[in-house]
Amino acid sequence: MIKEERMYTTVITLQDGVKNSVRYFEDGSVIQTFNNGNVRYDASNRINSYFLNNEKDINEETEDILDFNDFYSALCKYNLGSIISSTLIIKSEMQKQRITIDENISMYNTLYTTAELLLIFGDQSSPITVKRNVFIKGTPNKSNILNAIERELSKLNDQFSSVISSKIITVDPNEYEIILPSGIGGIFIHEAIGHCLEGDLFFEKNNVLRKNLGKRITSNNITISDRCTPDDMVSFCISDDGIVPEEAILINGGILEGVMTDTNISKKYNIKNTGNGRAASCHNFPLPRMRNTYLHNGDESPESIIKSTHKGIIATDMVSGSVMTENGEFVFNVNNGLILENGEIVGITKPFLFTSNVTDALEKINAIGNDLAFYPSRCGKNGQLINISYGQPTIRIEKNGGHL
Repeated sequence: MIKEERMYTTVITLQDGVKNSVRYFEDGSVIQTFNNGNVRYDASNRINSYFLNNEKDINEETEDILDFNDFYSALCKYNLGSIISSTLIIKSEMQKQRITIDENISMYNTLYTTAELLLIFGDQSSPITVKRNVFIKGTPNKSNILNAIERELSKLNDQFSSVISSKIITVDPNEYEIILPSGIGGIFIHEAIGHCLEGDLFFEKNNVLRKNLGKRITSNNITISDRCTPDDMVSFCISDDGIVPEEAILINGGILEGVMTDTNISKKYNIKNTGNGRAASCHNFPLPRMRNTYLHNGDESPESIIKSTHKGIIATDMVSGSVMTENGEFVFNVNNGLILENGEIVGITKPFLFTSNVTDALEKINAIGNDLAFYPSRCGKNGQLINISYGQPTIRIEKNGGHL
């Protein structure tokens, strides 16, 4: 396999009235060879393809599509109290690839645009800090960027407007059921489950799930998959090691059924290649990486899950997390949560840690919504930062599933 790649990146930052923008591109090529069953990649920072150089860069005009007044006007439509600080970072990546496999040539372009929204708002004496990522489908322009931002601001308004002036309090999450919202709450699936089931990590001898392949790991009848289709946030026709991607069923009805693999892992362990081989650029070695990893829908409405919760926290801002694949212990930083009493939002929490064990948390899921949504993010592994998305419907985890 020979792969040639040109990646254009445009970054626009709107911060408290100031706008900055930068554009750059990176070229690269890589040759994949096999020797006695071993996979080798040789990289270069040159490309030879006329087609990659000749095509128009559709990101050329993105620098001027949005200014701070557009952004601030959108903010002022909603009941978020005082806007203490506001930042919007729009990042658009256009990737052009030409891949030759056994003299067959495939060419395709991918466009991935996200807006990172950072807000501090509410009462000056007790401000609320939130971070939201927004995926922008299609060619970025003022209209679709503002529409995407306003949808997210509307969600924030629905979540916080009734308690915008409430005092933010300290809580012990061990005393509450934890509700993870659709979309953004999918970081739980990505971190706690997904990393344990990436092929290179799964086959480490001390991986907590390795001995359970083909076995039931939870009595909950849940299904978790990793897919890559044209309609997904992360989408490609051929993986970075030359494989047509397919959906990987990871957990099927509570049974651990599969892992995510690349060329190297599939050859080493003689298992199917799921097309999860991904590299940050032509200068990086492909690794088994997640694409769009998600928990399938249940049959409850998110409204009914909230209304039936006696004492809980909606973890509205899970900003980061990690898992130890050796024992399945995971931790998430929750910036803010909404306190529920008898199905009603009554307050806001200070930041706290939600921690538990992979199999324990899966077992303690006691409600699954029907509102599956995906959330864009970036994931780092072995020094490679790539685009991913994760998804889940609203879920509720029994109390004592987390502790400080």
